[in-house]
Amino acid sequence: MNDLSIRSAVALLYAHWEGFIRGAASAYVEFVSRLQVPCEQLSDNFLAIASRSLPRDATESRRIKSHVAIVEFVRQRMTGRSNLAFGSAVSTQSNLNSGVLQDIILTIGLEYAPYETKEKLIDERLLRSRNSIANGQYLTMDTTEYVELHEEIQSLVQLFYNQVDNAAQTSAYRVQA
Repeated sequence: MNDLSIRSAVALLYAHWEGFIRGAASAYVEFVSRLQVPCEQLSDNFLAIASRSLPRDATESRRIKSHVAIVEFVRQRMTGRSNLAFGSAVSTQSNLNSGVLQDIILTIGLEYAPYETKEKLIDERLLRSRNSIANGQYLTMDTTEYVELHEEIQSLVQLFYNQVDNAAQTSAYRVQA
């Protein structure tokens, strides 16, 4: 591979990484939303998504209406069907670094531990390389380094897929007894 091919491949690999993580996580939240599980049966992370706007609205307003909405949620909507805002539940912030990945994983209730040893790979090898390319800076990466990066990112994508699939199959979105 020549320099131009490697630069292009890194940019595409990052786009695949970010797009897949965002797409799979969003699809999982939408899946849970469409099930309309009663709020009281949702796991903590999904209950947080269902009630996400309530505390923000209450702190931004001195009016009682926002505070009453929180009380109504606790008293009445907990037994009602959930309504998750799946369109806005997951954000990569256009920079899917390990910190953003951790937040996404926490949002959908997965285990982050398998990614901890890959933080440097994500932040320094993939994201920094992509940012260098996007900013027109020279990238020093040979074919062997790119192939290794590609394989590592593909394994992380597969890991994420497996985690999401397993969470959906085992109803991990529900409170575990």
